[in-house]
Amino acid sequence: MKIQNRRFFLHSLAIGSIGIPFGFDLLAKDKNDPARFQIGVQEYTFNRMLRSGKLKHLDYPVLVKKELGIEHVEYWSRPFDGKHTDKKFVGKDLVYANVWKRGDKRTIYHVMYRDGSAGPAMMKRFYVNSITRDTEYDLTKGNKNSKILYFSANPNGEREIVSVSLRPRPHLKRLKFDVDLGDLLIKGRKSVGNRVTKELIQKVVLKETGGSTLAARKIWFDAVVGRLNDEERGQFLGEFKGEDKLLSLYANGSYKLGGFDLSTRFDDDMIHLEKWNPGHAISAVYYDGQKELHFVKRFECEINNKKRVVFISESEGSTLDVVSTAFKPEVKIVYNKHLKATKNLPDNFWY
Repeated sequence: MKIQNRRFFLHSLAIGSIGIPFGFDLLAKDKNDPARFQIGVQEYTFNRMLRSGKLKHLDYPVLVKKELGIEHVEYWSRPFDGKHTDKKFVGKDLVYANVWKRGDKRTIYHVMYRDGSAGPAMMKRFYVNSITRDTEYDLTKGNKNSKILYFSANPNGEREIVSVSLRPRPHLKRLKFDVDLGDLLIKGRKSVGNRVTKELIQKVVLKETGGSTLAARKIWFDAVVGRLNDEERGQFLGEFKGEDKLLSLYANGSYKLGGFDLSTRFDDDMIHLEKWNPGHAISAVYYDGQKELHFVKRFECEINNKKRVVFISESEGSTLDVVSTAFKPEVKIVYNKHLKATKNLPDNFWY
């Protein structure tokens, strides 16, 4: 099988497509060019190599990225032999499962565990930036009958406060106390951790989640796929940390404030996205379908992370003309020159 890189493949495709008007415009010269497009490869393309054993199932994405320069892959379910739907494939007593990203130092894990049958309770904070395939790692000291009491994964190193309830005993005066896991140093997964208590813990529950304890994160928005990323693809939105939010504006005259998690999805009718600045007002011109008049308004956002907030009239026929978050926006009003009532009115600007 002859392997071609992606650019050679696209050149060949453009040359061979005689009569197709776009030709070489298919090639994206700049990775930040919003006009570019991306291609992906389905694993079934290599089904003969997989069946013959020349290519291993888990080596397929490496081949595609290194040899073809393509980062978008789609797995074929057959090589899993049904294990992808079998709970035993990941083991018993599963606490957490997710897709792991190599080199990820921003996803911070919080663990509280009991050391052995009657040992002290320990807590630690760590990241996992490298692993060896098919290798198990013990999050405790490795002593027999050790038990995980609390576990959480925080995509941006968020601080957590947990409530610890102790098993009642005659000599205990305080049966419940809070622990701020954000005060722990972030270490490797092999770290033993700090002692919580030598008493038996009955339960540990999350009390409060705070902002990120990590340095600010640079985030871009890729308009081609409609997703956030930290790999410098698309429009640079800024550096985010803690309680920073994203402001998205929509064509139906609504806005939404949300977090900056890279898994965030955006609706197709979004017309603008930026890092929210609480000191910047939103200016809008809209048409009220009921009153049949155009209106201008300027307002500040109300914090609402769950749903869109409509800021124009909700009467039938109402539409958004223009919206801006600029400090001093300018709007040019152009009158209809075909109507008798407005044909002599000069165009003007609103500030």
